[in-house]
Amino acid sequence: MSDDKPQDFALPPTPKPFHITEPKFERGLWCFWLTADDDVLQYVRHLHCILRPMSTGSFFPRRLTGRVMFAINPRYNHEDTWQWIVNTLQTETSNIDLDDTWESAIDEALPNSDDNPFN
Repeated sequence: MSDDKPQDFALPPTPKPFHITEPKFERGLWCFWLTADDDVLQYVRHLHCILRPMSTGSFFPRRLTGRVMFAINPRYNHEDTWQWIVNTLQTETSNIDLDDTWESAIDEALPNSDDNPFN
């Protein structure tokens, strides 16, 4: 590669917000609606404290997109479980400003385009 342009390192994607409703008792289970990216929905779907989303009668699992109603496993306290999920999602979707010391350490750890033998 004879490109003289410095290589740009892509920053991780910016976390997107989510919306979660308060849990409500429906059909014998504590349920809540979650609106989020597909990755977040898949993450919540695979938690042990969550029951599988209700099926449409198909033998094939439905792809989770956009907005999904989740049911909390009755083995867990619904209030504690819901609050833990909210706290986890808020932590994972928030931006964290690093101290200048950390910023400079990251800058030093990333290879410069001048020093990179693969350019």
